[in-house]
Parts: sequence; C-alpha cells; structure tokens
Amino acid sequence: MSVGFQCKQFFVAHDKCAMKVGTDSLMLGSWVEASSVDSVLDVGTGCGLLALMMAQKTSEKTQILGIDVNEEAIEQARENAAKTAWQERIRFQHTPLQSLSSKHRYELIISNPPYFEAKSGQLSQSDPQYIAPDKRLARHTLTLPHSALLEHVARLLSEDGYFYCVLPIDAANNVQRLAASFGLFPIKRLNIKPSPSKPIKLSLLCFSTHQSSLRVDEMVIRDSENQYTTSFKQLCQDFYLAF
Repeated sequence: MSVGFQCKQFFVAHDKCAMKVGTDSLMLGSWVEASSVDSVLDVGTGCGLLALMMAQKTSEKTQILGIDVNEEAIEQARENAAKTAWQERIRFQHTPLQSLSSKHRYELIISNPPYFEAKSGQLSQSDPQYIAPDKRLARHTLTLPHSALLEHVARLLSEDGYFYCVLPIDAANNVQRLAASFGLFPIKRLNIKPSPSKPIKLSLLCFSTHQSSLRVDEMVIRDSENQYTTSFKQLCQDFYLAF
C-alpha cells in the first residue's frame, strides 16, 4: 500500500519526497482563493499536493504547472496527478524557479517554500543534528533564498495576480518586509496557533501587485481539549476526510 495522504477527492503518495504532506500545505491550499484563475504555478511542488488542491478548486480551463528541483519528487507528483480527473490540465517540470521564462505570467503563484535560512558547514551522518541532503534542500534555502523567491515571483506574476505562501512566523515577518522592494504587497495574513496557550507558529500570506490595506486574522488548530477547532474544520473541510 502506498505511503501518503488521502484527501476527499484524491490521494497523494509521498514516499519519494523529502518533505511529507503536512498541515501547513493543507491549510495553505485550503485558504487560497482560486476559483476564477486560469493559470497557476506551484513552486516547490514536492508530491504535487498544492497543485492537486488547486486543480480541485479551479475550473476545467485552468492550467497548472508544478516545479521542483528534486527529480524524484516530480516523478511522484506526475504519478499522483495521473490518478486524478485533472491530469490533462496539470504539468510538472523538473526545473528551478529561476529558469522559468517571463514570457508566460501566472494569475496565481503558490508555494510552501523552504522555511529556514541555509547555514554553512556540513554535519556528519553520525551527528544527531544531521539532515539528509534531499531533506536539507527541501527545508533550507540552499537554492532559493526568500529574496530570490520574491524576485522571481514578481517577474512571473501577472499584473492582477496573487502570490500565496506559508512560513514560520519569523520568516513570514521577514518576507513581508522584503516584499515591497519587489513590488509585492501583503493583502491578507492568517496567523496560526497550534493551541490556545501556544504562540503563533505559522503565517499564511497573500501578496498582490497592488497596494491596499492588510487584513490580519488568527486561527487556532486545536482547542484546550486537543480537538480540532471549528474554524480549522471549516477551513479544511473540502479536503480532510474527517471533516
């Protein structure tokens, strides 16, 4: 039996991917407003989860491209998409974001990017803090620093397009500060707390090429009794089997 995650309308195997399906991507894909877009770019697609979530949310005319620098992840994303009703309008490409041509602009760009700034030096495999190279590439900004992500998103986003991403709180604050220098302006932000007593851990961000007031909301994933909150269920109900 394949190792992966079952959504309501599709299954994603993720055994070939360094980073597995997580709550962060599921929240991001659920939060995105995508019903009216014709073109979507998923940066760092991994097993293809966000690309498939966007396919479920969009119309039959929407074309979706998922890219990743990990060849095995792209292979798995293609296998996952081939088992869905949307395979004809989803493509996956083994390429870095920096290599995409500006000739094609996207109405929606979405990404669960590497979270952590890369650190110099390599640890030996015997070190308890050792991270395998493929997982380190997925988690750390070795090939795509956040400034480069913003630069190329701005280059590839259509004039009235939107860029959505999810990041840990500190990285989200930094990206929000950097974005204006690339002509990207935050218009929505959802801060995520794991539980009522814990601090904000993640932020979902939406950027536009047009400056406007920023709406900031907060959501708690689990209540004081460790049950999913109503707001979390409402957010993810189109994808989580349990909801």
